[in-house]
Amino acid sequence: MGKKRKSKPKGKRLKILWMSEQPTRPTGYAVVTRAICKRLVKRGHEVYVMGWDYNGEDFKHPEGWTMVHAGIGEFGGEKLNQDGETVIGATIDRLKPDVVISLIDPWFIGKNVIATNLRGTPYVAYMPVDGYPLSYKWKDIFKLLHTPLWMANYGREQFESYINWLGSEGTAPESLRDPMLDRYNENYGDVLYHGVELKTFKPISVADKLLMRQQMNIPWEFVFLSVGKNTNRKQQPRLLESFRLMLDRHPDPSSVGLIIHCGDPTDSYGMGGWDLPVLVEQLGLRENVMFSDSSANPLHGLSTEQMAALYQLSDVHILATGGEGFGIPTAEAMACGLPCILPDNSTGPELIGDNERGFLIPCSTFITGPKWGVNMGLVDVVKQAQAMLDISLDTELRQTMSKNAREFALENFDWNDITTQVEGILRDASKSPHPLGNNSRVGL
Repeated sequence: MGKKRKSKPKGKRLKILWMSEQPTRPTGYAVVTRAICKRLVKRGHEVYVMGWDYNGEDFKHPEGWTMVHAGIGEFGGEKLNQDGETVIGATIDRLKPDVVISLIDPWFIGKNVIATNLRGTPYVAYMPVDGYPLSYKWKDIFKLLHTPLWMANYGREQFESYINWLGSEGTAPESLRDPMLDRYNENYGDVLYHGVELKTFKPISVADKLLMRQQMNIPWEFVFLSVGKNTNRKQQPRLLESFRLMLDRHPDPSSVGLIIHCGDPTDSYGMGGWDLPVLVEQLGLRENVMFSDSSANPLHGLSTEQMAALYQLSDVHILATGGEGFGIPTAEAMACGLPCILPDNSTGPELIGDNERGFLIPCSTFITGPKWGVNMGLVDVVKQAQAMLDISLDTELRQTMSKNAREFALENFDWNDITTQVEGILRDASKSPHPLGNNSRVGL
């Protein structure tokens, strides 16, 4: 596990610029941003949020953080004039933050690194890693970064492999190695999990579960739930194929259902998804599959309370994902006491353990993602189907896994503990000169 700070760091009030998706959206990055930023404000810090695609005036949210202009695109890197000034650079000059933190994938942050290094502003990059290997093209970003921060141990482990590959003594072709990466040989960065609103996402009684299903016209005795955007990475077709195989072996297939929460199931909004209702019809699953939000789009979604209810009325959470940087739906499901079925790729093993909080399913092969060549594992659909069958028929096993899942969530997903961690990380970064000194400007 990553380093944890249980006691609240003490010191001066920080002025923090946080860069990520707009906190008022229902996306994972937005949920994390809002949960942490509002708690940082309560601890006395001055917090500004550069929310992607917001290009209006500064406004202060009732929770105390202030939204600032992020430009029309390019995640703060949009040029403002012919001199090359960027939105992020101009914002740093205006606000003069003690520290900048972004929550986004590594290939988006190159201009952030340039802007912060040129101004001597410490920059913490909070990054997901959902596959391997990290592209060698990112080395100029990583080597000049002030402070890396990873969402999971998996991400840090992949970064360690990256340094062992591309450092001066690495195994990469000599033309690709870079001695400036050797700065990480003793410290690959901290790990900061995401959290869950544990008082909202919590187990309910069997009686309340059954009543909730009746009120929502859920016809099945046993319910699988899958929460994830309709994108290529989530691999919903493999989930549907596994579900079909499981029903074919189940003694009472009409008693089992699958709820899919994915946004619009017919439209991936350019993210490589599928027309999922068509696949449901092809597989003969019309009576066993329900979509929770067929009218939703990426800017709208269920409320926090509605999302919690969706988990609470279900029995097991399942994903056929090709990889996760962390896995907020898995964390929310475990907080509600749901056992989880996950592929054994990326963060699955550290969240599920040795089949303690659900089942880990081996991957039968992998696909190479577009552009950067990051590999994603593809779950074995036959073994996933068997796990679905086993867990649906074994009440005692589910109860044990449910208890373990909730206990893990209480120990690891408390937003207050996570805010203490990030507060300490930001404070440490704000007091630390760039590890490369003036060399941090090399090649910029």
